[in-house]
Amino acid sequence: MGGFVMTNKFTKLMTLGCLVLLVSGLSISCGGDDDSSSTASTSTASTSTSTASTSTASTSTASTATTEASTATNVVTGIAAYSEGQKGEVAKATPVTVDKSSFTSIKRGGILNQAHRRSPRYFRQDLSTASDETAASMPIFNGLLWTAPPTHTQVTGDIAKDWTIMNAGKTYIFDLHENIVNHNGNKFDSEDVKFTLEWLGAESDNRPPHSSVSTGGETIFKDIRTNGPNQIIIDLNEADSVFFPQLGQRYMNMHTEADFDEEGSKDAPVGTGPYAMTSHVPGEKIEYRKHSDYFKAGLPYLDGIDTFIIRDPTPRFAAFEAKRLDIILMGSSHGLYSDIATAMEKRHQGEVTWYEGLHTVGRGVHFNHRKEGPWSDKRVRQAVNLAIDRDAICQAIPACFPGYQLPSATYGITDRTALNDRAGWAPAGPGKDAEIAAAKQLMAEAGYPNGFEVDVLCRDSVDYAERLCPVAEFLLRESLNIRSTLDVKETGAWNEAQQQTGEWMMEFGSANSANVDHPYNWLEYWGFCGEGLFENIRGWCNEDYDKLLQDMRSETDTAKLTDLATQAIAILDEEVPSAHLFWPSRFSIRWNYVMNPADEKNAGQYSAARRFENQWLNK
Repeated sequence: MGGFVMTNKFTKLMTLGCLVLLVSGLSISCGGDDDSSSTASTSTASTSTSTASTSTASTSTASTATTEASTATNVVTGIAAYSEGQKGEVAKATPVTVDKSSFTSIKRGGILNQAHRRSPRYFRQDLSTASDETAASMPIFNGLLWTAPPTHTQVTGDIAKDWTIMNAGKTYIFDLHENIVNHNGNKFDSEDVKFTLEWLGAESDNRPPHSSVSTGGETIFKDIRTNGPNQIIIDLNEADSVFFPQLGQRYMNMHTEADFDEEGSKDAPVGTGPYAMTSHVPGEKIEYRKHSDYFKAGLPYLDGIDTFIIRDPTPRFAAFEAKRLDIILMGSSHGLYSDIATAMEKRHQGEVTWYEGLHTVGRGVHFNHRKEGPWSDKRVRQAVNLAIDRDAICQAIPACFPGYQLPSATYGITDRTALNDRAGWAPAGPGKDAEIAAAKQLMAEAGYPNGFEVDVLCRDSVDYAERLCPVAEFLLRESLNIRSTLDVKETGAWNEAQQQTGEWMMEFGSANSANVDHPYNWLEYWGFCGEGLFENIRGWCNEDYDKLLQDMRSETDTAKLTDLATQAIAILDEEVPSAHLFWPSRFSIRWNYVMNPADEKNAGQYSAARRFENQWLNK
């Protein structure tokens, strides 16, 4: 199993466990080879979850935090698709079990208090899957499948209790739990699953067909039909190696047709999940209360969740130390680093646990390909990619490590030293000096020997405005005399510029991300030609690249997927639609009375850890 272990002197050790999960209902070890083929029309899978083997987490208790955080191993494990000869599989959902051996008794009731940095723009993750929307909507909804605790890296049933995959991976039959009702008391059944999937696969008033169930704006669905209230049958246009694990992701939340309104659902969500959203005062607080008719017997344990919106790190951490907050999860912990966490731990010996985990959204220098500018000349983009010093960035920024745009042990590169010969990745010294010299030559050939001035978009949160943006600005000014004026925008205005108006030129910001360790999920960020602002924010178009993405989605063989990914990366390296820089990590901290705590260190801050259906308070 490959390790994401940086080997230069700025080594940062994080953990990402198994991003994916499982494809096509088979029991598969993350990072392993394909299971052997079966020629039978149906076969029984021993479990619906992958047998993930994840790395040691940088978890701390009492005085072990610093030691464990510094010895963690980074693992990005691969996805193994079902074998080409596989005709059909039957998988029975395995109930999620919780090790209660260390529990004296589960205390039901109580309100868990957490913090987040902002209110969501929407409670709809088909419109935005940022951490704000994830944190706000995860307790409210169920999916057909989900990624189950404790690692939140394994796909198992949620609304679906078992399933059959047939027709060479083109037909999925899901049997649903019975007697599911939503927060309004209305019944949820197979017709609502059909409604949700058809709605996701079509253009709505607020978005194009969702990328999870479309390729280049075209739906992957051939037909969706019901067989009674508790069975849904899905026919795909072709085999799709991403579809099954995507069903377990947060943007595949299920909605009840009778209670769904395209506009009203943005702010007044109705789900079937363990908690109903009962109050939202934007910028102050979101309240959730237990769904008394939740279809999972005995869950949730808590009476509710209160999420306090605390934008600035200092008062957020002060509230935690005063025990006004019980837990701060990764997506809410901007400004929290190991030194701060260690200091809090020392002040509360044996009472606090924290860990560090990989944040699966990269950072980069982006160009608006819908706007004319110096970057319209490929040589300028290549120069930026060559000149910017990734290692210097991660020397200046905490919780940062240089990493590839495809950091997969199966399909990409996970070792910093293996990147040394790639354009822009030479380590400090003669190699980097030569790259900067070559970059200056490219700038001169493109007509910019003295650099240029440009407005650069930057988000106003601490990770960007106080870290990435000023460091990237300095490095590009020093190396290529690219003089950036930072246009720092509040997140709402930043989103408007990117997804609604397209009025920006360059950006120092978030780059590609993935929830499923599959090359399509990592690399779809730069597709597709002809898509609008919502799906193709950067406006880059390369038809050869798009064809590779389409082939990735239908391919089920790991070796062939790796070859397709290699070809796609070669195009990115040559064309440089964006210059990928590094991957950050984030931190989670809790009081030890939070039992069976939500665990994000393996799957990142966008996981189902934020549902809180299995947590309880021992106080």
